[in-house]
Amino acid sequence: LHANRDVRSTLIYDACQSGSFIPVLGANSDSQRLVITSSAADENAWFASNGYLSFSFYFWSVFSSGGTFSEATIAAKNAMKFQFSQTAKLDADGNGIADEKIDKAVIKEFLFGQGAVQASEFPVVGKITAPSELNGELTLSVSVESIGGGTTIEKVSVILTTPDKPFISLDQPL
Repeated sequence: LHANRDVRSTLIYDACQSGSFIPVLGANSDSQRLVITSSAADENAWFASNGYLSFSFYFWSVFSSGGTFSEATIAAKNAMKFQFSQTAKLDADGNGIADEKIDKAVIKEFLFGQGAVQASEFPVVGKITAPSELNGELTLSVSVESIGGGTTIEKVSVILTTPDKPFISLDQPL
């Protein structure tokens, strides 16, 4: 496609070891190809809670609710890094090298789709209080406070995960 036409394309790849595709897909800086991967070249990809805890879910949720392409990428990247130590990668200038300073600048200017308009601010949680360790208890109390934003929050979901890393081969999604 890029050899025959002057077009921009975008690839968002959510899979185990997806970062290993960046050097191949970004081999030509004239290609105008933006590549985002959900994991580094040597990492598993997480698809927990029926896919609700995945790079794709976070990305498309933010984007479809009015976030920019850059905001959606950053939110998904941060969420997966925080929860699962999964490292999303980005090559926006087409040189096959991820996460350079120029990539972060290019993605801020990138437009995708029709451009949904955000109806209100994204909610921001100011404080979460919960025990950091469970010692056989079957219940616990979680407090979510100081929530800001333009809409009323009706429901908060909590997902507890073990801090232990599972021993699964790199080609097996988690």
